[in-house]
Amino acid sequence: GGKTLYLTNRGQKIFYEEYPLAILRKQKWDGNWVIVSYDFPETLKTQRDYLRRKLVSLGFGCPQKSLLICPLPLHRGVEELIEGEHMLEYAWILRAERVLGLENREVAKRAWDLDKLNNLYRKLLEVLPRIKSSKDRKLKSEWEKLFLAVDLADPYLPVELLPEDWAGEKCQREFYRRDFLAFLKGFFSS
Repeated sequence: GGKTLYLTNRGQKIFYEEYPLAILRKQKWDGNWVIVSYDFPETLKTQRDYLRRKLVSLGFGCPQKSLLICPLPLHRGVEELIEGEHMLEYAWILRAERVLGLENREVAKRAWDLDKLNNLYRKLLEVLPRIKSSKDRKLKSEWEKLFLAVDLADPYLPVELLPEDWAGEKCQREFYRRDFLAFLKGFFSS
């Protein structure tokens, strides 16, 4: 609802304990992919779908069917998940510097459809000046909802994997600028 939350050092510590992926995303990429490949028989479709949903929720992308990848060092956690769910016979975990014989940016582009996401960020930036100068509450609300939806879909990949013309960072900077947050706060409180 337009509120801003500022965390103390203690609050940040608690946040990172609850959401460990957030701290991993802040670290410099080590250049290795975690790759999970699986081959479940049709009789275990439920387990296959569960594993896929769980990995996608952790930030894995899918460049090919039955192959999920992630730049975060999650191999130990994924291994524990696969062991705990008794899926060792059907799923394999690998670490590699390259995937599919492609450049890393191309792999990321295929796994997360970064071109589409980049275009959405560009469109948000393109209309932002009009949104800021508009008095139309509905229009401003729709822009904010669209930004938050696009931002939620962003896998927040390391810079090395993003397209060179990545508009996401600029769009996020514009959205999180104090003056724009104040503008939204005033907009939602009036």
